[in-house]
Amino acid sequence: MKGKLKTFKTGSQNSKILAYLQQGNTLTVAEARELGFGDNLRSRVSNLHEAGHNVVSERVDTSTGFIARYHIEEAVNKKVFKVEEDECDLDYKQRMIIDGMEV
Repeated sequence: MKGKLKTFKTGSQNSKILAYLQQGNTLTVAEARELGFGDNLRSRVSNLHEAGHNVVSERVDTSTGFIARYHIEEAVNKKVFKVEEDECDLDYKQRMIIDGMEV
């Protein structure tokens, strides 16, 4: 990503959703509604994209069709790495693979 990322007003739906995703969490429309992030997650994700944030959409099949699950890939990878690192004593090569880096 080139240049400076746009920031959002503190307490806005955009800033809350961005902070949540940057912690390595994933989010669906239903989850966003339950967490008080508003009813239009797709629009907020569009705002985050326009601001230069790399929010990724993943299709999740359900019994009635499919839903979109959003995440920031870098944040999710860091969260997975942190959990794996905390759960066991990995050697350097294993940590590099978990973190998505080539050895």
